[in-house]
Order: sequence, then structure tokens, then C-alpha cells
Amino acid sequence: MAVIQLEYIKTGMVLKQDVKNTNGVVLLGAGGVISEKTIRFFKMWGIAEIDIVDDNKKDKIIVSEPFLKKAEKKCKILFQHTNTSHPVMKRIYKYCAVRFAEKMAQEKQ
Repeated sequence: MAVIQLEYIKTGMVLKQDVKNTNGVVLLGAGGVISEKTIRFFKMWGIAEIDIVDDNKKDKIIVSEPFLKKAEKKCKILFQHTNTSHPVMKRIYKYCAVRFAEKMAQEKQ
């Protein structure tokens, strides 16, 4: 699985799973090829990340599960008074969790 954030999406990438909006409507089905128009469309709908076919491992961030779980606990405390179901806050929450996990992994080395 290669879930990547929208800003790192490139034309020509292939979707592994359907991309749906907040109402569950499929915007682009699995196997769809990303184009510039698709990227603009996803931005308009507030899509934060997509799951692509993983043919290039360098495009994704690898964080071990234990670090990510610890980071999510830390973020849960930091974001306790926010609505993390809102698309923007959800994206910020995930970004912070990954950053904390990466930092923990680097400190462990």
C-alpha cells in the first residue's frame, strides 16, 4: 500500500483504491490514471491523500507501527479540543502523527 499526500501525486500514477468524496461518491475508480485535471479535481473536493499502486517505493514514507501508535496517542492529546473529522483538521492530525513518528524513529537510531 502506498498512501501518499495530494501534494506528492504525479501524473501517470495509478489508483489502487477508489477515491471517494465525503458523501461516499466515487470520484475516480481503482485503476484510474492520475492527470493534471484529476489533481485539480481532487483539490476542489478536499481529497488529502490517495492510495496508489506501489511501483515506486521511494515516494512513500515508511514509519514503523509502534512509533506511529505512540505518535497518535500524543496527537490525540494535542488535538483533543478540535474536530478531527473535518477534512483539514484530519489532514493536519495525520501529518503531525507521521512527523512525530519520524522524529521518534530518528531519535531511536
